[in-house]
Amino acid sequence: MENDNIPFYIAAILTFLSLKFGYRLMSSESLIWLLKPVSLMVEAITGARSVYLPEGAYYFKQLNVVIDKSCSGFNFWLLCFLMLNGLAINNYHTIIQKTGVLLTSLFVAYLFTLFVNSCRIITSIAISNFNLNLIIDVDITHQSIGVATNLTFLIIIYLTTNHILIKKQNAKYI
Repeated sequence: MENDNIPFYIAAILTFLSLKFGYRLMSSESLIWLLKPVSLMVEAITGARSVYLPEGAYYFKQLNVVIDKSCSGFNFWLLCFLMLNGLAINNYHTIIQKTGVLLTSLFVAYLFTLFVNSCRIITSIAISNFNLNLIIDVDITHQSIGVATNLTFLIIIYLTTNHILIKKQNAKYI
């Protein structure tokens, strides 16, 4: 770890912690920036329409699915942000570039979270259509899908980002 990166690691960790603690105070309504795009993607893929509920959730009557705070992907977003920032920060040298890495990591993690969260919800819907819930508890199935999907995509974005950064680094020396 380079000494000039320490302030940026601290900034990333403080951003992570403040958002994580802030999440505890948030309602589903305050997470509309995560819930609405995911709801729209689920609508586009499944053809089912959602209804926005006053408590800040999206209900798919046809699928009997509610997308609310617990389905927001907020924790995934934070983990993805921290991972991307940690991977990229060593490849940049100026204060402006490192600040850009912090902000870009937040944004890229957000976009990736929308995609992954939509995949996770659609996978859950598809598996529930197989009536596996008769064999396995609904909560266990839902949590297992979440863990498997999120972990798989975190590994994919890690490997992809690391590959891009290594390629970029090697291109400097050619």
